Amino acid sequence: MQAKIDNIQDYYNHFSVNNPPVANANMFSTICDGLVPAGTVSNCDPGSGHNSDFVNTAMCPYVSIFDDGQQTTGAIRRQALEEAVSTTVENDHYYQESIGVYTMLFLSGNFPNPMTVPR
Repeated sequence: MQAKIDNIQDYYNHFSVNNPPVANANMFSTICDGLVPAGTVSNCDPGSGHNSDFVNTAMCPYVSIFDDGQQTTGAIRRQALEEAVSTTVENDHYYQESIGVYTMLFLSGNFPNPMTVPR
């Protein structure tokens, strides 16, 4: 499991090399639903492709304590969380907002565990 999470973190840690953000933007600001396995984004509509149901799900590997051989720094984790927050706040569609809230609960460690709820 650690190897898989480290690989995913490594993929997103280097994402901005092929997809540079605009000046003063978060390194994850160009992640979009047009992302291909090679690490490039094509045919992205920033209004609908950079949304919380895609971006926040992509940021979920940063919840793990695994750190990709110490390449995933606190600054990278902070940027992942900031991008998740900003895309959740910017969305105005019910589905995207719902997924955004669920992933924010997960990313913050506050997602309720159904196994611990008293009967």
